Amino acid sequence: MEEVIKTELGCTMVKKVGSSGGGSICGGNSYETDKGKIYVKFSNDSAAMAMFEGEMASVESILRTKAVRIPKPYKVFKLPGTGAALVMEYVDLKRGLSTFASQLGQQMAAMHKHNDDLYKKEKKESNRLHGCSDGDDDDDDGEPQHQPRFGFPVATCCGRIPQPNKWKDSWPEFYAAKIDCQITHLEENYRNHEVRGLWDQLLRKYSIFFDDLPIIPPALLHGDLWSGNVSENDEGPGEYIIIVGVGVAVW
Repeated sequence: MEEVIKTELGCTMVKKVGSSGGGSICGGNSYETDKGKIYVKFSNDSAAMAMFEGEMASVESILRTKAVRIPKPYKVFKLPGTGAALVMEYVDLKRGLSTFASQLGQQMAAMHKHNDDLYKKEKKESNRLHGCSDGDDDDDDGEPQHQPRFGFPVATCCGRIPQPNKWKDSWPEFYAAKIDCQITHLEENYRNHEVRGLWDQLLRKYSIFFDDLPIIPPALLHGDLWSGNVSENDEGPGEYIIIVGVGVAVW
């Protein structure tokens, strides 16, 4: 692994200094390099490249909200054989979530609200440009744009299972497409054909479950937020080993 990292990152020195994190699909090691300390998440699974490419895009989207601390992703590269690796910023994690649980909750709420805040900013700027200024002239250069649809630019994964994220105009439409993908997975991999018939029956009445609900706006979600994906250091909450199977993702 050290030689591959040297080649991919252009380092002259790479030394493994610890093994931390991981799961049933991925492992994780920390390394000292001449360019600084890094964390490398790796997998020999045949789906690893697509999995890490989706994860990197997802983490970058979360970073752009500036709402929550998350390690920066640097690069995804192939490993010899079928595997791949994701290089990320090293964060010195101290403990599981405890002291900063309330703060993290507020930060996640801010992330969920971020896309709606962008919509309000863009609407305000549009009014200003049309001569209806309310006096707010904040410079939003570099700010991500409001996303009016549900989906994500790339496919993500839940574990090794691909999650297509084709753009849809409404939450019910997007959610139905996500469930349909899982139904297809059950058919193809477990030969469960009965579930397709049951799903088709449900689809005939699917829309009534959303009839009395207010319009659901697109919002960026983490997708796999549980205690194993959150940790703390002395600076505040920081998420690690992000397995971002993003459900509703926008940027």
